[in-house]
Amino acid sequence: MQLVAQFEAQFTKAAAALAQRCSRNGKLEAELLDQHQICCYELAFAASELLPRAKCCATLRSRFRTLPKPFLHWPCQAYIAAP
Repeated sequence: MQLVAQFEAQFTKAAAALAQRCSRNGKLEAELLDQHQICCYELAFAASELLPRAKCCATLRSRFRTLPKPFLHWPCQAYIAAP
């Protein structure tokens, strides 16, 4: 579960950095979004992978507080491909 929390923190940083690169005066700009289209796509894909895992871990934490920790880790593992 800590692994998912670490990924969430890194995802938030990446999303903030990309938002800065794709905006002017605090507003998203279509031209800048186009320039960073691949990064935007990859970030959206990462979000679609991260959110279900985070929800899974939150559900397990709330429902199975009495289970030993090893049982809580198995469904929350994430595979990160090397670049």
